[in-house]
Amino acid sequence: MPRVGGNGHFRRGPVLSNASSDDEANGGTGQSAAVQGPWKGSGTQSDHAANTLFEQYLQVGSELGDDIGKDQVFQQGLTRIRDYLTNVDSSCCLICLNHIRPAEAVWHCERGCYTVLHLVCIQEWARSQVDSARARVAARSLQDPAAAADAARTAIEWGCPKCRSTYPATDIPRHYKCFCGKVTNPEFDAWVTPHSCGEICGKPLSDGCGHTCLLLCHPGPCPPCPLVVDAGCYCGRKHLKRRCGHHDYSCEDTCSARLDCGHRCPDVCHPGDCAKCRVMGDFRCRCTAETRRLQCGDRDYQCGRVCGKSLACSNHKCETVCHSGPCGTCPFSGVRTCPCGKNTYDGLTCADKVPSCGGTCGKLLPCGVHRCNDRCHQGECSKQCRGPALKHCRCGKSQKEVLCFQEFTCERRCTDMRACGRHPCKRRCCDGNCPPCEEVCGRRLKCGNHKCPAPCHSGPCRPCPLTVVVSCACGFTTCTLPCGAESKAEPPHCSRPCSVPRICRHGTQLPLHPCHYGPCPPCNIPCATPLVCGHTCAASSCHDPTPPSVPDFKRPQPPPKTAVATFMTASESNVGGSGTDREISARRKRSIVPDAALPVPAVQQPAMEAVEILAASAAACKLPSACPPCRQPLREICVGRHGSVEMPCCERRPYRCNAACGRPLQCGNHSCALPCHVVADAIGSGTVVLTAATAAAEADGSDPRIPQACRQCEQPCVRARGCSHICPLRCHTGPCPRCELQSRVACLCGKTMLQLPCYKLTGAEAKCAEGTSHLLSCGKPCHRQLAYCPHPCMALCHSGVCPNPEGCSADVSVRCSCPNKRRAKWKCYEVQAALERLGNSRMY
Repeated sequence: MPRVGGNGHFRRGPVLSNASSDDEANGGTGQSAAVQGPWKGSGTQSDHAANTLFEQYLQVGSELGDDIGKDQVFQQGLTRIRDYLTNVDSSCCLICLNHIRPAEAVWHCERGCYTVLHLVCIQEWARSQVDSARARVAARSLQDPAAAADAARTAIEWGCPKCRSTYPATDIPRHYKCFCGKVTNPEFDAWVTPHSCGEICGKPLSDGCGHTCLLLCHPGPCPPCPLVVDAGCYCGRKHLKRRCGHHDYSCEDTCSARLDCGHRCPDVCHPGDCAKCRVMGDFRCRCTAETRRLQCGDRDYQCGRVCGKSLACSNHKCETVCHSGPCGTCPFSGVRTCPCGKNTYDGLTCADKVPSCGGTCGKLLPCGVHRCNDRCHQGECSKQCRGPALKHCRCGKSQKEVLCFQEFTCERRCTDMRACGRHPCKRRCCDGNCPPCEEVCGRRLKCGNHKCPAPCHSGPCRPCPLTVVVSCACGFTTCTLPCGAESKAEPPHCSRPCSVPRICRHGTQLPLHPCHYGPCPPCNIPCATPLVCGHTCAASSCHDPTPPSVPDFKRPQPPPKTAVATFMTASESNVGGSGTDREISARRKRSIVPDAALPVPAVQQPAMEAVEILAASAAACKLPSACPPCRQPLREICVGRHGSVEMPCCERRPYRCNAACGRPLQCGNHSCALPCHVVADAIGSGTVVLTAATAAAEADGSDPRIPQACRQCEQPCVRARGCSHICPLRCHTGPCPRCELQSRVACLCGKTMLQLPCYKLTGAEAKCAEGTSHLLSCGKPCHRQLAYCPHPCMALCHSGVCPNPEGCSADVSVRCSCPNKRRAKWKCYEVQAALERLGNSRMY
């Protein structure tokens, strides 16, 4: 519901929280928010209050077994109540332009507009108007005591600030009452309409049927009576069970009522008096001098001719225009007098002329003071009295003798203030009844947007009569705010569902959401659409595009500057004129709320765009959007079947791993070193047949699914042959040929270089290791130093350790240990044995 600022005056109960109020912008309490909450949130409590309000009314109205809401008369009445009920929480006081909270004391106009105002505001307004009226009456009484009595009898009144309906001064509201007036200071209930007592209204209905209102205490006028009564048609021939509030009806038969002329009414059963008879005929005028062909209802007419018949005196003729019946008597018959009436003449006939008496007329002139000085004369006396008269001017400050018919005015200017209290009168010779001020008020109105266009006046200016309309997004629910409150307006609560259709694939599964401004709520249903791969869409929420967003709520612009003057002119022309009280009230109501074209609903364009999107999707037989790629993890084996990796379903494809092919080649010694690939099928003798396209794709390597043959081994033979030389053949099966290369190698003792074929050298080295090879022996003494003595080995070239190192037979010079130091020749083995006997090492 639209909301405007708060009011700091006279609150009953806790102060209600409103974020947009001026007096509570500095802070609020949690309790206040709880009280205000039911009428500020989603509308659950307000909808409950509305349903409870109409419950008994609709229950009584269902006695005929039909839907009372389908009757246009009752539908208009209920719609009007709903509009007032919607405005209860969103109403704005026209005087202070602050929001009226549900727990604040209020007053409502009962004579025209049913507007709701703060109680303290209307009290101040009424007292100001009453005090101004009393001041004007008192000032007029001082200036003109003769008018004091008339002023005392004049009833002092005050008017509603909106519809200008008048109330007597004694009806200034003093108490806070509910809408039906039965309860004083009604308690606020979040589940009941604000400012109501929650009981049956019980007001007598305005159509005079004698029944009372069956709604709960409610704002605005009472709806039509829903009770069922025996009602006759307009002509009274038929009687049916009808609702009391709409019991007038036509039986659709001919009226046939007897007219004054004797004919029957030919019209269909109708309300009111019958129309004049339309039967054609020849009728004479009243004087029977002329015959015309007219409708029977127009048979009594005058031809427009002077009668001209001779009167009874036979001297004069009747001068009356066409008439019926006998002519009157002669106007000149009877007693005859002179024109001034002083002398009487007997014996004169109507044909004789009455003579003048010759005296002074003496008739009292219209001034009431002087008499006519002319001689006795025919006709009226002169209207301008020329007698002298001592007259006072209108302001009463000067006097002068002037002709009686002349008005005397002085040249003094009135210095009194006019009724506005702002401008002096300045009229020459003012009689004290100063005319209304002709200046334009021009003061800034409470709305802050316009200036008062009324003539200059005293007291506060009337509230700005202009209004702005705030509607929900679909335009079904509207609320009227006074000018000046548009800056604090909010969209009204609408119970209708959003008009923008869902364009996602779950549109039929989603619950309806209420009318709103801004984007529609997103669809949170998981997609779960079957995919081509066999899985279902794993998106956690709907991925279809959201409906076109409704534009955000924009506060209405204030009415233009010149709108007030135009409206006031139209208001005066509507309120003026004659008519019944109901007609005048209707004209006033039309003048208060000027006709204004409602803006295009904000939801219209998004709804059209959504319908076009749905139509385009249906015509193309496509979903609103494509599902995202399937990310279900799957294991895929490489084309060479070396291993597998886990990849999303949408990315699943044959792939090559980084490993080499590894399949054994025909050589039997090596494996395929190409990157992982599909092996081509062998045909016939094993030759791989590849087409040109396959070969091109193989060369390009773009598609791993294209078979590719392992290449023939072109490496040299790397098999070990027992020597350091490589096999001269390419990679082959079977033993390698013997190595014929000549190799130089040292003999077993290392003193001689031998040259042998490589295959013999390899065999000799093997036999040498076993001690059976003589190919590597040079046949010469070894000459390597023995292990225990410094003598060379005398054995022939051999491998390994020199044989029998402890049996060396070389001569060695030795000396005894005595002082004589004699020398002797010993064998080397004897020296070693002597050292060993002495406990020493054999080595020396």
